[in-house]
Amino acid sequence: MQTELTDEFQSALPSLVRVLQIIVGAMVIGCVMFLVIATQLDLGEGADAAGNQEPSLFEFVALAFLGMAVIIRLTVPRVVVAASLRKILDQT
Repeated sequence: MQTELTDEFQSALPSLVRVLQIIVGAMVIGCVMFLVIATQLDLGEGADAAGNQEPSLFEFVALAFLGMAVIIRLTVPRVVVAASLRKILDQT
């Protein structure tokens, strides 16, 4: 079954994509701010004699989330684009 994009939808598509890009950007900025706060937050754990502070579990969780976000950012767009291209090719 073929579905053709209407002229109205095609004209609205760039603005929809821009809105989604803004939302994704805001989510990324939120994650980055969380990472900055998590790594700079002093949870009351003491420093050793040299003044070095041990990393807390909170910081490790923040870094794990960063790693997952980077992996997802590198893989998901490629998968979505490939699936969309396959769908377009199947319809033509």
